Amino acid sequence: MSASRPRKLSITLLRSTIGYPLRKRQVVRSLGPSHRPQILVYGEWPAQASAGSQAGLTLLDLAYFPVAQWRGGKPVRPGIAAELNGMAAGAYSLTVEVWDTTQRRLHRLRDTVTTLGMGDGVFVVSDLLLVTEITPPATDDITSRRELVVTPMYGSTAPKGKALGVVWETYRLDSLQTGRRAYQVDIEVLNASRQPILARMLRGVSGGERRGTRIQFESSRPMAEGRTVEWVEVSSDLPIGSYRLALTITDRETGAAVTREREFRVR
Repeated sequence: MSASRPRKLSITLLRSTIGYPLRKRQVVRSLGPSHRPQILVYGEWPAQASAGSQAGLTLLDLAYFPVAQWRGGKPVRPGIAAELNGMAAGAYSLTVEVWDTTQRRLHRLRDTVTTLGMGDGVFVVSDLLLVTEITPPATDDITSRRELVVTPMYGSTAPKGKALGVVWETYRLDSLQTGRRAYQVDIEVLNASRQPILARMLRGVSGGERRGTRIQFESSRPMAEGRTVEWVEVSSDLPIGSYRLALTITDRETGAAVTREREFRVR
């Protein structure tokens, strides 16, 4: 009687399962408590993965030592929403794994990520977080992303004709001051050729509808413990295709300007 042969472990790239690599998904660099680096990851769950699958994210330093980890099962939401904290400023390797216990298949992807640059320590802006829905707060005095109720975009595709929400935080690292900070905000939507196109801002924490190839407005935000949060909604009633949203924030106190960009698709 011959011995049974062990089942093989199948390893596939996560990009072949999901359809686009991690750098096309949302990896948001921000600052957590006490202005320590923080990395947020939002991505679609592999369609082929069974209900009993498990997911894990590991952040490795240059010596391949794990400095932050996240684990979870199949999410109730459309995708993975992970928050990594505790790392020092620097460059890291980010590993995403989904272990399908039923099919004995391991989906894996590795990518690199560098924490948010601290600049001169006075004016720092997080990466842009794209969301599909924003519940406007009862007051505009909120100062943290955690106080804003949103539905993050798990991936980078905006349904045609729907609003595309954009959320970001601004930090002042030289002090944990409480007060207000004045900014100028410039928004551009660029097509695949990186040419500005006509865009429409539906609403935002600092005002109502505006439109143009370059949307510009002034904002004065409350700041607590050296941070504040801001959001806008932009119409995605654009032709089907790939786009880049560019947002420039200019600090009225120091004159420093920071530009953040995020790619998205309309389908």
